[in-house]
Amino acid sequence: MKQLVLCIVLAYLPIACYGQQIGQSPSPIPSPAQRSTAQPFLRGELGEGALAPRTGMFQETGDLQQQLLSLESYLGSRRGLIEIPPNAPAGWWMGIANSSVRFIDDRGNSLPDAWGITSLNSGTGFKTGLANGILVRSTETEAASPDRYNGFVNMQFHYDAAQGGVNSYNSKIGRKTDYFNVLATSEMRTVGQKSGIASLMNSFSDGDTMGIQTGITQFGGYDTFGDEQTEGVRIQIQQGSASSLASGGIFEGTVKSISRQSLAYAASRDEYSLGEHRIIRDLDNSYGAGSIASIDNSNGSPNTVTITGRGTEWTKFGVGVHTHWNNLDAGGGVTDTNLAFCFDPLKSDGYDVCFPVGQILDNTHLTLNMIACGTGHNTHWPSSWPHSGSYRIFGAAWPTKADLADHTITAPDLSGLGVGHRIDQVLAYNMQTIGEWIVVSRHIGFPKQGGGLFISNWGTAPSPEMDYGVAVSGAFDTAFDFQPSNAPSGVPNYFARFYADPASKLLFDSIGVQRPAPEVALWRLRDAAGAAHVMLSFARDSATSCLLDRTLCVSPNGTVTAGRIGQQQADDYAGTITISGTDSGKADFKVPFQSNPVCTLTPTSDPSEVGTYWVSTSRTSVSAQIRNPGRITFNFICVGNPI
Repeated sequence: MKQLVLCIVLAYLPIACYGQQIGQSPSPIPSPAQRSTAQPFLRGELGEGALAPRTGMFQETGDLQQQLLSLESYLGSRRGLIEIPPNAPAGWWMGIANSSVRFIDDRGNSLPDAWGITSLNSGTGFKTGLANGILVRSTETEAASPDRYNGFVNMQFHYDAAQGGVNSYNSKIGRKTDYFNVLATSEMRTVGQKSGIASLMNSFSDGDTMGIQTGITQFGGYDTFGDEQTEGVRIQIQQGSASSLASGGIFEGTVKSISRQSLAYAASRDEYSLGEHRIIRDLDNSYGAGSIASIDNSNGSPNTVTITGRGTEWTKFGVGVHTHWNNLDAGGGVTDTNLAFCFDPLKSDGYDVCFPVGQILDNTHLTLNMIACGTGHNTHWPSSWPHSGSYRIFGAAWPTKADLADHTITAPDLSGLGVGHRIDQVLAYNMQTIGEWIVVSRHIGFPKQGGGLFISNWGTAPSPEMDYGVAVSGAFDTAFDFQPSNAPSGVPNYFARFYADPASKLLFDSIGVQRPAPEVALWRLRDAAGAAHVMLSFARDSATSCLLDRTLCVSPNGTVTAGRIGQQQADDYAGTITISGTDSGKADFKVPFQSNPVCTLTPTSDPSEVGTYWVSTSRTSVSAQIRNPGRITFNFICVGNPI
């Protein structure tokens, strides 16, 4: 008779599983005292007549390694699952397990890193490694066979969304059913590097190696407004809560009480958005008299920004330091603050831009340091930002803990906030947002192989062409940014390289521009003296193209205008020929023409004494002939005829 296995899950306690013959009463749940032995154990259905191991059936007296080997030996070639409960000893050993065994490790202190190494060690006084996860561990020892399997997998989720979906979404309102096979959701309010899903893999042999692989086969198409067709990978990030601009997606509440470094609040909106190391400000403790006259950088290390006010009385907040730093000179972050400076000209979509106030110097001067949440300590106030306008200064705090369950905030300095006052939390002013960041590197191999992003249309020959390879939409300073290299590997050789014949297609097409500018410049650069020049531009009103700051312009009717015609050196294509006592003279071109040029002569004095004159040319020179030998000078200019 087969075994029926029952599993009872107890929160925060080891999972207890036991076998039962069908028709029998279940055994009682083990007591905490019985579970305290924390032995690894088997769970699952074994072969006919096989019982799950019990006390005495495998070695329990040795260390964890011996226990795991004993359980693996008990399984033999049968498939089985070994579970290691939370309070079992730490440790793992290479060589344990084979293809038939899977381990569920709930200890949370034996998680391997990308190299398969358990490295919960200490460095510079802090623990290093990974912790607190549930580990599903297996080792593949079965050789792959081409006529047996086409793949091995550690864990698979299969989900069949077969019927019942709803898609009635339109431009205003509607419903759409979303199906997810695997969904990972996170809320992270503390400081650190955070990843929603991470893949860390090392490949030590030949074969395709992909950190993340996704394959999609689509047979459907558009259904209603709002469908996104078929997307291999969709990446969507946003700063703040763009879906609720009315409230800004920003926490607001009221201070109920303050006790030392702990503040209790009553939330009025968006409590979910509370987080550490973002300014909390007191909306009922603010000042905005006068205006900002100037904002200046010290250009030191660290860079200090000095705000100069006009008609202000900032000493009411107290002369001296209002923000402390963790070694500011070395780029350390804010440790505490009680004052925030918010600059009205930087407001956008209902969001304020606020900075911790470093010091109040006097009634009209205060300082900021632009480092907070990761910005470098030498960051300047940008020249493109406004340097004057209205402002407000708020009492503030720098939270180190936000407890949504207890509705409390912890901060080293809460002196800037008042009981009964309204508070909110502003966005980080220095957030860098990148949709996708690709980093690649290698050590050896053929040069010029591989790259950063490869897009290939695998459609058949008669399939319709795609609309674009890369599309950029929205407000960007540059659609494609060709940056200086900050890596030891060097700089790119080319801005772009064409492997197909570029003459067969247009390199640039601007016919579809919806809001054309009066003049479009293709290329701008600086000369050796630092002056900026436009290499090629197009004026729409006259359809005229100009080269090098309008030095040479050509219109569609063939009109050519030039600021000045010059030559690199004498006798490039123009010069003088002097005849003295003979009947001819010659000038050699510095650079030969491809064929005989067309040249004209102009005498610089009365030619009556020498009589008739004429010109002759070759690819390398121009000659002047006169009928009567004498003395005369001619100017010449030649226009080449290309082959």
